[in-house]
Amino acid sequence: MYEEGLSIARSTGDQTTVADLLVLSAQNQLGQFNFAKAEAPLTEALTIFKKIGKDLGRANALRVLGEVQRSQWKFVEAEASFTEALAIHKKMGDALGQANTLRGLGDSQRAQAKNVEAEATFIQALAIYESVGDKLGRANALRGLGDVRQARSEYLEAETAYTQALAIYESIGNDRGRVNSTVGLSQIRFHQARYVEAKALINDTAGISGRLDYRWGITTSKLLLEQVLEAERRSVEP
Repeated sequence: MYEEGLSIARSTGDQTTVADLLVLSAQNQLGQFNFAKAEAPLTEALTIFKKIGKDLGRANALRVLGEVQRSQWKFVEAEASFTEALAIHKKMGDALGQANTLRGLGDSQRAQAKNVEAEATFIQALAIYESVGDKLGRANALRGLGDVRQARSEYLEAETAYTQALAIYESIGNDRGRVNSTVGLSQIRFHQARYVEAKALINDTAGISGRLDYRWGITTSKLLLEQVLEAERRSVEP
């Protein structure tokens, strides 16, 4: 997809364009779940950005690298990449870059059960998204907060975060976000033994996920429904 542009940029010695296209190529591979193929262009892009002194490009490449590493469950490496990117964004005063990097950092910390750190990170991201008026960013940060608080069994606080995120996702028409937040709410209902409500929410997520062909949503909804039905069955056994 980017080969022709890369070839032209390389032939003319346009290093900035080469590096930018390498990052775009990596993002495309990330979107197609080709994680291993995404790392090589990012490594080359980082080398170029460092050589030509393009700090913002370097920060963006590090953030994408963090997403690639996080997607491969390389959470320690991802945290390091996000932390390095965050320092550059802060130095340059790039608010949105900071917020996007903080969100990735929070996800990496949460995956390592660093829930206190993750909560603080998501709160920072949320404040920036609110200040710049980024609705999708706000919703994503709120969903992250919901995940952290659910992991700490703080179900009322988690429910508040998920509900706020869901309202935003619905207002902007982001169906995947709706699924992700509603899954969180259904998990809370499951933990609270409110099985009828959990099943209704899961039916919603399964329906939307099927329409979108959203594999994570389909699989998670199916597994969660099985858990709910089993728990419900046991709850009425003599």
